[in-house]
Amino acid sequence: MIRDQGRGFDPNSLPDPTDPANLEKAAGRGVLLMRSFMDEVSYNDRGNSVTLVKRRSDHSP
Repeated sequence: MIRDQGRGFDPNSLPDPTDPANLEKAAGRGVLLMRSFMDEVSYNDRGNSVTLVKRRSDHSP
């Protein structure tokens, strides 16, 4: 879990980072990267805490 004391934000209000109009912007890809690499990304109601879950894959024979 990552948390700060700030006001937080509404993750649903973020612009689509895959929209061509946003591709060349210098910011806005962090949430996309988190969702790409993690199995679960969830926020608290205030939007100032994010929980990231990555599950270990079991490649046992």
